[in-house]
Amino acid sequence: KELRRYGSGKESVESVAVTPDGTHVLAGTDSGAVTVYAAKTGEALSKFDKHNGTMVYTITVTADGKTALSGARDK
Repeated sequence: KELRRYGSGKESVESVAVTPDGTHVLAGTDSGAVTVYAAKTGEALSKFDKHNGTMVYTITVTADGKTALSGARDK
């Protein structure tokens, strides 16, 4: 059973991270964007497009939930 859908489904999600407190979901796409969603509602809160169109293949969030790191082939 689908509980929540994040995003429009038009982009391929390649990586996902959840903040330690469970309030936010971060999704990295094949187009190089990382979007931050509210976990409960699925609402997009922020979008970062800093990987020059290269696939975001990893995302991690620090233990305090204040910083996220993403990795792509653009170095």
